[in-house]
Amino acid sequence: MFTFWLRPALTENSVGISEAYIISKDFVKENLKSPTTSYFSSEYSYNQINEKEFEIRSEVDSENSFGAKLRSIWIVKLRYTDGEWTDRNNWILENIEIYYMKILFSI
Repeated sequence: MFTFWLRPALTENSVGISEAYIISKDFVKENLKSPTTSYFSSEYSYNQINEKEFEIRSEVDSENSFGAKLRSIWIVKLRYTDGEWTDRNNWILENIEIYYMKILFSI
């Protein structure tokens, strides 16, 4: 027997974890020394606090100001305020933490 869980269709003013993850990466990029060199892991964990509030945790590789590639763990807590979810102005960053873990390699 197979059981399928269907995600309810998003209405104009609702969002899900995927949307929160996409926007949270924008907030992380703003806090990196070299955001154009960033590579985000496709794996993440999350806590959906309520219908519009999320906490997302993942990793990113990016260069520091010396050109060394760093792996960092990040945690973003954000809240959706309504409107088009792709508009970053419709999200409030409540907290961001970035922990630099290790140097991957130098160029």
